[in-house]
Amino acid sequence: MEKCTSRWKRKLKIVPGLFLIVALTVSSQATGQYAIHVDNISERTINIRSPNKSAEAEILIDKKVININKIKWKGNIGRTEAFWSMKGDFRHGWITDDGEYFVGCSESLRLLPQNFSRDLTILSFFKLGSLIARVRLDQLVTDFSQLEKRGSQYRWCKYIGLNECGSIALETTEDKKILVDVTSGEIEKLKPEGVIEGPGWKRYEDIMRCYQFQYPETYSFEESVVQKGDEKGLPTGYVALGKDGKWFIEGSYENARNFDHFYGVKPFEDFAVKRAGLMYCADGDTGSNYPKGVAQKESFINTNNLSVLELYFTVVEEWYGEGTEKSKFKEQIEGPVYAVRLSPHAASYPYGVLFFKFSQRKGKNAAWQEEALRKIINSVRLIKTGKHG
Repeated sequence: MEKCTSRWKRKLKIVPGLFLIVALTVSSQATGQYAIHVDNISERTINIRSPNKSAEAEILIDKKVININKIKWKGNIGRTEAFWSMKGDFRHGWITDDGEYFVGCSESLRLLPQNFSRDLTILSFFKLGSLIARVRLDQLVTDFSQLEKRGSQYRWCKYIGLNECGSIALETTEDKKILVDVTSGEIEKLKPEGVIEGPGWKRYEDIMRCYQFQYPETYSFEESVVQKGDEKGLPTGYVALGKDGKWFIEGSYENARNFDHFYGVKPFEDFAVKRAGLMYCADGDTGSNYPKGVAQKESFINTNNLSVLELYFTVVEEWYGEGTEKSKFKEQIEGPVYAVRLSPHAASYPYGVLFFKFSQRKGKNAAWQEEALRKIINSVRLIKTGKHG
C-alpha cells in the first residue's frame, strides 16, 4: 500500500463548447445534489445536478422556466442533452438520477415569512413536467409553537434534502424526522426495524443516509451536524460513542461515488480497504504514519443481512532524520476497522459504506469495548419505509 498523498491534488482542463464537471466537487449533503449558481448579465440561472450527476435542472429565474437535461459523460467532461422543460418559479429543488422527477421548493429552504399561512405549499413534485403532488406546511409541522423565530422569519426545519435512498428527507424543529416519496409526493412512515438488543439499548437513525443501529444507553453518543451560530442542522455522517467521559468509538459514512474520480469504480472490498487505510495516514514536520498493507481481513454477514468487512492494518510510524541521519521506522498492527456495506444488493452501485473504528488504542477495558462494538455492527440495518394509507 502506497504512502498517503493528498487526493485533492489534481489538474483541471476546460474544453470550449462543453461545460466542465469538476472531478473534485464535494457533494452537498444538505441537498444530496450538486448546485452551481451562475449570474450572467443576460440571464440569471441556477443549475442543480442529480446525486450521480447524470441529470441536471437548469432554472432560468427571469423566464421562470425549468429545463431538465441529461448529461453524457466522457471522463470528467459532460455534455448536456435536452430532456424536458416546464414553466416554474423555484429557487431550490432536487432532480432524480434518471431525470424524470423534479421536486421544487418555493420558499427559502428552512425559513418562513412572518405572515406565513399554515397551508403554504412547501414542496411541489413533478414527473416529466406534469405536477403529481404538493405537500403543505401543515402536513409536515404539527406543533407550530416549536417554530424558531429568526429575525422577521421562522425556522421550521433543521435540514431538508434528497437522501441516499431517493426520498426527500427532513427534520422539523419539533425533532420530527420525515421522508417524502419523490415519485408520488406521499409522506412515508418510518418503520423502526429489528428487535432492540435488550433493556438498556437505544436506536440511532440517519434518514439522510438511510441506516440505523443500536447502542448501549449507558454510552455517551454524539452526532456531528452542520452548525451555524446556535442552529444545528444537517448530520455530517460522523458519530462518536464513549463511556465514563471518554470517546473510544467513531463512525463515519462514505458513498463510493464520491471517490470515483480518485480511485475509480471499485468493488466493495477494494474500496473499503483503500478508504479504511487512509484513516491511518498522518503527516507532520517530524514524521508520518501510513499503512503498509492489510495484516488481517475477515468477511461476514451481520444479523440484518448486510456485508461486513473487519480489517487490521500494518501501520508504519516514520520519524524523519535530521541532517544526514536516516529516518527511523516502527511497525505495529492497528485495528479493527469495520466496514458495513449499506446496500441490499451485492452488485448495486453506487453504494454507501458505514465505517466504525476505535478512536484510541484499547486499554484494560478492551474486551467489553470490542464486544459492544461487535453488537453495534450486528445491529446496523437499512431504514425501510411504508407509505401512509
